[in-house]
Amino acid sequence: MKNINYYANIAAHNADTNRPTNESTVSSVGDGTGVLFVGRNILVSKAGAAEGDIVVFDKTTSLIKYLKEGTYHAASLPASIVTVGVVHERENDRVLIESKTAPSYPWAQGYTVKIDASALAIGTGGTFALTVNATTSPDIVYGAGDTLASIAALVSTAINSGADNTALKHWTVTTGATYIRLEHSRYAPVITNVTGVGLAVVALTPVDYQTVLTGVLTPYGNITRKDGSVTSFAGSNFEKFYPYYYTSGDDSATDQQVGAGNPIRYSRYNATDNPTLVAFYGAGEVGYAKYIDAKMARAPYTKNAIIDRNGKSNTDKLAAITWVDADGVSKPAFPAAYYAKNTTVGMVAGYTTGLEAGVWWLASAYELHRRKRSRRLDLQDAVNKSLTAIGGTVDSPSSSEWASTETSSYYAWFYSGINGLLNFTSKYGSIGARSVTAL
Repeated sequence: MKNINYYANIAAHNADTNRPTNESTVSSVGDGTGVLFVGRNILVSKAGAAEGDIVVFDKTTSLIKYLKEGTYHAASLPASIVTVGVVHERENDRVLIESKTAPSYPWAQGYTVKIDASALAIGTGGTFALTVNATTSPDIVYGAGDTLASIAALVSTAINSGADNTALKHWTVTTGATYIRLEHSRYAPVITNVTGVGLAVVALTPVDYQTVLTGVLTPYGNITRKDGSVTSFAGSNFEKFYPYYYTSGDDSATDQQVGAGNPIRYSRYNATDNPTLVAFYGAGEVGYAKYIDAKMARAPYTKNAIIDRNGKSNTDKLAAITWVDADGVSKPAFPAAYYAKNTTVGMVAGYTTGLEAGVWWLASAYELHRRKRSRRLDLQDAVNKSLTAIGGTVDSPSSSEWASTETSSYYAWFYSGINGLLNFTSKYGSIGARSVTAL
């Protein structure tokens, strides 16, 4: 960084034609504008890091540095600089970071069993059936010419022959070299056992992880809103929450009281249908905006889901629980947390960065809310601009993301990109699991 300047106001900054345009400059502007960075690939230490800055590892110094938002220039970036993630918030002397990738995983592993090929009369043919809990599948009849793969296809048809949310539905059937693997993914029914009629079936997962409490987390089934109401969801990102409920809120609620009920749509926000609300928050769209803001999650002083603030502890506990798959490999019982913890985004071959696998985690409900609450979540959002620049996965307006906070046997908390709220969803769903950390 070669040029440091001071200007009394932004007009003086903009009028300075002597400031170099082909070199990095830092300017302090005294009218409240603050510090401006102009140039390409301006690197600063942690003390200068702010929201939207790109987190990098500098191989020449073996240090984590921060590339100022808006100055990233790929063509002139030294090969020694490796991008890792983006700063999403500054909290006093802590820099909160999100990974540049956000792969999708289920929150919990489905009930899984296998059929050994040795139990089948391949080359001869035979008949068997499968009983899931107490429901038996249609007979599976295979011939002398059937292979393991073709028998697996017959198994898939039979074990998915039931109606939605029954034992014989929502199974994925695959094969390995010596086995057929069956995995169930659904919130209902709870799978307790699978047995074979005419052959042995081996259970791989000890329980149906998608339908039982983890046993290592405190479940939070409700969340507190700013208006004091305690319910199962609350707004998290106002930019999405407000327009969604403006047109899609409750269209039947009348005489709703302050601190009660779910958000009503704007057409119901009037002195005739809901006089108490209008009298309290004010008339028109200004009043309605205040009313919707009161349906946002209360933070930082709240109860219920937002009290869970330690995503790292959650993630460490969840990631430690494993099972052995049909291929003999240990697999995570809670994939979203496991892969968040073990992300390789901060690993650089031959170097110790301090951002290796293990220091990352899946945000708790509160941490997830903090990341979403003040963002625009469009391509002009400072974090998203930097994620786009480095080829990362943006926090798009419609993308959803897991929290590491458990709701109940069937559900875990997540951020819903459709309507900008914190809510819960089934643990079998495969949605974004972005790793976060702090320095």
